[in-house]
Amino acid sequence: MDADLKVNFNDIQGLGPDARMAVVATEPLTRDELWRKATPGTLWVFRAGELLASFPRPPAPRPPCRASSRGAPGRRLTAELHG
Repeated sequence: MDADLKVNFNDIQGLGPDARMAVVATEPLTRDELWRKATPGTLWVFRAGELLASFPRPPAPRPPCRASSRGAPGRRLTAELHG
């Protein structure tokens, strides 16, 4: 934290004094600012540096249903549901 890298956002061309931005990092980069931790897989939506929404990772898809015809030909079709 607060180590070798320094970024002065005032030096970025086209940003005015009221500009907002978001910095996304795997670990907090400073000690004196609030950092919000994200759950891996979460989608964050920003506009003009402001967080508008976040969406958690959707659940894993279920395996497809598998139909099988066990036994002798002419027997009824059965379906196995997983979940």
